Amino acid sequence: MVDDPDFLAEVELQPAAVLRLVGSADTAATRELATRLHALHDELVAGRVAEIVVDMRELDFTSASCVCELVAWFARLDGVDAAKR
Repeated sequence: MVDDPDFLAEVELQPAAVLRLVGSADTAATRELATRLHALHDELVAGRVAEIVVDMRELDFTSASCVCELVAWFARLDGVDAAKR
């Protein structure tokens, strides 16, 4: 979870993997989001999770730096998937 009063990034791995983003992911949340995404990536790989849903329905704002972290994570996930082919 990201510790920011205006932003929540929570993960549920059972019964299905879901990353839920809520609130305002401003620049102040970038470092913690990046750290959480790296840890989540390791959890997904270790657990051999084939699919994750990113729920952004309650995300009000995302700074460019947080978008960059999400895109980098998506690319990293795609690289893992490509390695399995």
